[in-house]
Amino acid sequence: MIKNKRGLSTVVTTLIIILLVLVAIGIIWIVVRNVLESGSNEIDFRTKCLDVDVKATAVTCLTDVDNWAVCNVSLERTRGSDEIAGVKLVFHNSTTDEGSLSPEEYSQNIGLLSTATKTNANTTIRFGTDSVDVVPFFETAEGDDYICATSSTYTY
Repeated sequence: MIKNKRGLSTVVTTLIIILLVLVAIGIIWIVVRNVLESGSNEIDFRTKCLDVDVKATAVTCLTDVDNWAVCNVSLERTRGSDEIAGVKLVFHNSTTDEGSLSPEEYSQNIGLLSTATKTNANTTIRFGTDSVDVVPFFETAEGDDYICATSSTYTY
């Protein structure tokens, strides 16, 4: 039998375990903090989207000979206190299987709400649409568009 065994002392072993636990807590905290920060930004934009109300009040389309139309969409903002980056106009044709046409971005700033804010947007689209969805969006700190999940539809 070997009587002269050498090993780590209890103090050194305890210190190594404490050090490993602190490193693990630090790694977990970094991950949790990043998740919480990204989640708070998402909640902030969703709250802004619920507060804003932009809708089309009139749509006038002039048809060109090549099945293209120039549409003037009158927009009205009736609610919301935050400045939005703009709206996306998504035109639809309910009588064909074509579905929604590609969104036309109208990015003029509608601004803060003081009274009912009205503005006009001109866009060129394919002929034959009969409704438009108005979807507001905000600009993130990185310069990306945060498109709101809520929209209003105007049928013409």
